[in-house]
Amino acid sequence: SRLAGEVDFTSGWDLRRMPRTRRLAILVAYVHRLRQQAQDDVLSIPDLHLRMVMSRLQRKERRERLRTRSELNQAARDLALACEPLIDPAVEDAEVREAAWLRVSRSRLQAAMVSVAELASEGGEGLARLAGRNAELRRFLPRLLAALRLESNASGRSVLEAWRYLLLIEGKRQPDLGMAPTELLRGKWRSLVWNQDGTLHRGLYSWAVLDRMCDALRRRDVFAPESRDHRDPRRQLLSGRQWRAQRGAVLRSLDLPESGAAAVANLREDLLRAYRRADAVLDRPGGPRLVEHRGRSRPSIPRLAGVPETESLAALRQDIASSLPIVDLSELLLEVDAWVSFTDAMVEARRGTARGAGSSRSLCAVLLSQACNIGLRAVSDPHDPALNLDRLEWVRQRYVAGESILAANDRLVDAHSRLPLAKAWGQGHVASADGLRFVVPGRTAHAAPNPRYFGRRRGITYYNFVSDQYSGFHAVVVSGTIRDSLFVLDGLLEQGSCLEPKELMVDTAGYSDAVFGLFWLLGFQFSPRLRDLSDVRFWRLGPAADLGRMQKLAPRKIRPARIESHWEDLLRIAGSLQQGRVRASDFMRSLQAGGRVSRIRQAIVELGRIVKSIYLLGYLADADERRHVLNQLNRGESRHALARTIFFGHRGELRQAYRPGQEDQLGALGLVVNAVIHWNAVYTSEVLSAMARAGRPADPGDVVRLSPLVHGHIQLLGRYRFELPTPLSQGDYRQMTVPPG
Repeated sequence: SRLAGEVDFTSGWDLRRMPRTRRLAILVAYVHRLRQQAQDDVLSIPDLHLRMVMSRLQRKERRERLRTRSELNQAARDLALACEPLIDPAVEDAEVREAAWLRVSRSRLQAAMVSVAELASEGGEGLARLAGRNAELRRFLPRLLAALRLESNASGRSVLEAWRYLLLIEGKRQPDLGMAPTELLRGKWRSLVWNQDGTLHRGLYSWAVLDRMCDALRRRDVFAPESRDHRDPRRQLLSGRQWRAQRGAVLRSLDLPESGAAAVANLREDLLRAYRRADAVLDRPGGPRLVEHRGRSRPSIPRLAGVPETESLAALRQDIASSLPIVDLSELLLEVDAWVSFTDAMVEARRGTARGAGSSRSLCAVLLSQACNIGLRAVSDPHDPALNLDRLEWVRQRYVAGESILAANDRLVDAHSRLPLAKAWGQGHVASADGLRFVVPGRTAHAAPNPRYFGRRRGITYYNFVSDQYSGFHAVVVSGTIRDSLFVLDGLLEQGSCLEPKELMVDTAGYSDAVFGLFWLLGFQFSPRLRDLSDVRFWRLGPAADLGRMQKLAPRKIRPARIESHWEDLLRIAGSLQQGRVRASDFMRSLQAGGRVSRIRQAIVELGRIVKSIYLLGYLADADERRHVLNQLNRGESRHALARTIFFGHRGELRQAYRPGQEDQLGALGLVVNAVIHWNAVYTSEVLSAMARAGRPADPGDVVRLSPLVHGHIQLLGRYRFELPTPLSQGDYRQMTVPPG
């Protein structure tokens, strides 16, 4: 495992030059890595295939509904006519049937009933149609059953038993299905898998087991010990002697109390203060108010008014836009590298192996080709040894991947954080997270369908984290559009820059009660934006507290006993996450609802409900807090717009079929976007300094509202040159024209 990180940077030529023992160790680590990747790929196929099949069935069903709409409308009209005598007081009860048949004949009424029953069902017919797709299932299910070695916890035991039963009857033409496990059959599957004679339908039962297996794998109730992404996160937690030795250090570093009772007491006081503060601002002009909705009180907050742009700010933006020099994106990268030397960090990822002359130019060319999605040929030059196509391909494979991109990005983020202008935008303690969607054309197991974002094709989500200084410090690539709340902790716990974000903003879809609980345990502030508070649940601790007018808002009570009885487990989980023993997104999957809900999950959810209520009450009472969240999310969305502009090649589609290639290319995109932001910040600072020397200092309030995401002066299209004039390569700046006062 110690050599696993070196595998990605080892070539066949390197292996031939190594001593025999080291060569064997590298090969063993490489085989181990390939085995893990193969397991992960195989485990991702069932879920992807099931979603594709269901998507096709749903599209077919919609087409059939559109085709039969006129038939359904006619049947509905016939039924409406037949029902008129039922509500007509002039028609006697004994004459209702004859009156109905006078309006609609008996045969037409029967036909209408059949049509409505077939065309207006409540759902589930898509699942029933899977019975006709058994041949498709048989093409891969036998091999899948034989290839996977799976284990489960208590919640996934019934699913694993059914999976092993399918393996047991595999190859039998008429197996005895009376012994099939049926505990896993819930919801619509419960009634769909049975034949009219009470026996199980083998095909539908197999589809049901596959569906439940995919769900259990997502929640990690079923897991593969040999996999990297589908292991059981619970087994990686601190435990036993190891936990007892580190317990004190975890309590001190996270500033958590010894007992759950003390934690609940502190939270009780915080929650009571939050309710009283919200009650004090109710019904103030422009403030929140309570409205009655379906017999229950619901909070309502006015919409935030936009902050008008002052004349001085507009003039300052115009001055800066006219002063920034026009620059090619290729030269911009070289210039930033001359200041920061981020390409040197890419050497460190390869243990300092020497690179040839012009290596920085080669690296910048490869990064630009990846970020702009245009391929290496567009940036190559056969007459330049540093830009020769073979040289660029060699550099791409050897250096522009994985940890080398992360190391270069961390160095760039650190340099950007030291700029006075960046510190004026923020101190690096606040961040936001959001997903950027990319269509992935072609057949691949590393993209998933979602009609809302990808139409009829498949895609991935580039879930990235943006600081209040506009720099991107971490990112995760996920297939399709997996729920954002799974990944919100990864960016804070795994990032390697000098930034220390303590508060994270996300959009509405990125939160859950469990997320609030884990954030609080780890000492972070979770601050989601909420578009609508009408359906949000507020909670209270105990019946005795006087909440004033907010009493109606919180009828639900927290169960503090769950937190107190499992406090030691909560501390152990927090310590394991903090130390990186288990990845936060993997542990979050294991907390997803479904099947039997564990007591530890219930304790985390109860804790999260308290923390969430405290946050929601502050969000409700403080307009500045709502604007603070909105401003940071807007920075992330504006950064996404810049990334879209740079990633213009191939119609903005990501052509990488495998996850490592996707991660490398989008990592290069994030690095180039950070370089643009840093370049803009440096030159904007120079413009501001020149204006101050000319006796026209900018208003600090206007400087805070400037953005380094402007790109009208950056030339993205055309010939890409990778050569700087000598003064610029030595750290000098370009000539600028400062507008006269």
